Amino acid sequence: MAIDWFTFGAQIVNFVVLVWLLERLLYRPVLRAMDARQARIEQARRAASEALAAAENERKALEKARSELAAHNAALRSAAESEAAHAREEALAAARAEVAAARARWRAALAEEQGAFETGLRRAVETEVLALARQVLAELADSSLEARIAAAFAARLRALAGAERAALLAAFGSGSGRTVCVRSAWPLDAAARGELEAAVREVLGAAVCPRFEERAALVCGIELAVDGHKLAWSVDEYLHGLGERLATAPEAAMGGG
Repeated sequence: MAIDWFTFGAQIVNFVVLVWLLERLLYRPVLRAMDARQARIEQARRAASEALAAAENERKALEKARSELAAHNAALRSAAESEAAHAREEALAAARAEVAAARARWRAALAEEQGAFETGLRRAVETEVLALARQVLAELADSSLEARIAAAFAARLRALAGAERAALLAAFGSGSGRTVCVRSAWPLDAAARGELEAAVREVLGAAVCPRFEERAALVCGIELAVDGHKLAWSVDEYLHGLGERLATAPEAAMGGG
């Protein structure tokens, strides 16, 4: 069979044209479409991966926040419980202290009232005893006792020494009028006055002329006054000293206890 080369060549040309047309109109668009689809798929996959990673990160962040919140709530609850317990202990301690203070104040007030009552009673008894002693001594005083008291005072005046004698001389020397007064609870007779004048002159000087006065408040006693300075001997002085010792005796006993 003879080959029709023209027909064969035409078919080859047709085939080549067909292949070019297929590549031009079909194969390339298909390849571009497949590439575009592949790109979209890859982009979607990447977006999905990123979204999954973001979701996982968000989940971890939420889990961490939940844990931190739980720990914070636990810390707050523990702090609140501790603070409440501390406040309760402080309130109890304050209440105990207030009760103790009230009890101490009550005891102090009771002791003060008791002490005031005892002090008042003691002073009343002391006053009555001393008043009675003064009255008895004043009633028992007689001329012989008064003479002995005057002699005892003169002897004491002559026996003055040291600071007591210096104080008396200083008072006499500093006085403008040099007033010397001898006071007694009773009128002194001539002998007693003479003895006292002699004693005063021996101590203060021969030119001194003491003035004599009577003062009933001096219970069985004599007092020498030189420009405000006094030298006294009387039973009342002893009674006054006894009263002071009686007044301070309970305090001294309490201090010693």
